[in-house]
Amino acid sequence: MSPRLLPAVTLAGIVLAAAAIWGTLGQQLDVPTVFGDELIHWDASRSLAAGDGLSVRDGGYGFGPLYAVLLVPVHLLASTDLDAYRWARMLDALVLALAAVPAYFLARRLLPPGWSLACAALTVALPSALYTGFVMTESVAYAACVLAYLAVVRCLERPTVTTQLLALGSLGLVAAARFQLAALAVALLVALVVRALLTPRQDRGELRGYWPLVAVLAVGAVAFVVRAALGNPLEGYGDLWRSYDLVDVARWTWRAFAGLGLYLALVPVVVAPAVVVGLARAGRAGDRAASGFLSLFLGANAVLLLVVGAFSSTEFGVGFLHDRYLFYVVPLWIVSTAVWAERRLPIDAVGIAVGTLLVLVPLVTLPTYLLNADGGRRFDAVASALPSEVAAAAGLAEPRRWWLVVAGVAATVLVVALGWAPRWLVLVPVAAVFVLNAGFAWSSRIDAARNTTFAPFDAATVSWVDDAVPSGAEVATLAGGVSVETRDALRLTEFFNASIGPAYDLGGGYAPTLASTGVRVGGGRVLLADTGTVHPTWVVAPKELDLVGDVVARGTVEGLRLWRVSGPLQLAEPTR
Repeated sequence: MSPRLLPAVTLAGIVLAAAAIWGTLGQQLDVPTVFGDELIHWDASRSLAAGDGLSVRDGGYGFGPLYAVLLVPVHLLASTDLDAYRWARMLDALVLALAAVPAYFLARRLLPPGWSLACAALTVALPSALYTGFVMTESVAYAACVLAYLAVVRCLERPTVTTQLLALGSLGLVAAARFQLAALAVALLVALVVRALLTPRQDRGELRGYWPLVAVLAVGAVAFVVRAALGNPLEGYGDLWRSYDLVDVARWTWRAFAGLGLYLALVPVVVAPAVVVGLARAGRAGDRAASGFLSLFLGANAVLLLVVGAFSSTEFGVGFLHDRYLFYVVPLWIVSTAVWAERRLPIDAVGIAVGTLLVLVPLVTLPTYLLNADGGRRFDAVASALPSEVAAAAGLAEPRRWWLVVAGVAATVLVVALGWAPRWLVLVPVAAVFVLNAGFAWSSRIDAARNTTFAPFDAATVSWVDDAVPSGAEVATLAGGVSVETRDALRLTEFFNASIGPAYDLGGGYAPTLASTGVRVGGGRVLLADTGTVHPTWVVAPKELDLVGDVVARGTVEGLRLWRVSGPLQLAEPTR
């Protein structure tokens, strides 16, 4: 094979292998479990495919449209919702795997083909590929983010009209995938400042070429301020538009950095000071690739760490680490570590000391309860998987702090030893921790997503409502305080049946992760809402709830019933 073709063929193999591995694992998750995130994106994409626009339960969507648009062909081509659900996870896996392509070209700006391929492989081998098993935006947002990194680096290297337009377009794309990542526009501004500081004196005149980019970003900032003055500018993330306690934000940002270190097996953090110094010197000497990458590395990490710290400081952070919102920076750390190894950047005693402190101080100050084996935390913070599994094997509720210290010291010892050993070994701990954390995370989620609601688990069984009502009919759900099993039956029935629309709640909060309409029982046993009586024609309700009407169909292991009613919705007998 031609040496010119070998990297391209290898890169294609990486993409296909990653898509196959993550797609196969994703199929082991029988049913969605992340309500209401998965239902929100699924319902919006299903509504768009039906020509009804982006809506959820007949209300607004409020999130970036890119993922919902991406799922439209899946709905149009699949014959059933169950088939569409399965193909959606395969599509997720493929989209995430395609992130290897921009990751390769990002690395190639600093590294030879072999090292760049290694970076591309690790970029799509990260344990957060777990999210390909869910109907969530992470896969498309990750691929768009890595593509944005490539476009921004090219812009930082040379301020041509083309590179600036591509950078702006990539930022728009990534914001359309996940609104949180609009923060990369701020990261670009930070990167431009760093780029100016790294530019040799004789080349500073070219910095004036960035005025179109700065002007557009400034207009965007003004538009955001105006939008904020008129109301909440964060759409679906509106609850996060608030004032923040700066001390809490700083505390959680620091903890997020500690979690990121664990995610990366600590070694990349140890070598980070040497990478920063080495690339800064190269940039000052006129190496545009070095200054461009370093500017992006510092800007993206600073801004996204701060964003995650701010989120974690709110009640929505619920006291967890959240590398689910931070893993987007991982490709930058992988490339930076490979640069240290391939370029053999020197690391003196001061560099080793600073790198060691950057590892040990966050670990020493990180509350170990954040690394316990709680399933919710495992989903949001896959980096906690390895410490919590070790603790569980030792019969402990949470890891011991001295374990973390030993791991930090071991990372430093490895870096020092690489002064005499092959430097490619620096990526081995990263790959090993990726594999272990991925294994633990997938195992946990596969167990949590086993189907216990439908028997048998086939298209006819799961679409029991759609099959029983006329085309175009709208079906409501009604429930109060129900068991967990009945709650899940209601949720999954809604997920797999496009005809289900409004959800009425008698006060039990059966679907707390997705807004429902509160109703109550009034005189004459008529269900009343703030607007008066409720008049659905079709209603799905638990088997314990008798309505005035006719039972048309039954479904799920929990025996949900589909009712046809006429006139105002009524209970057959008063509630007790």
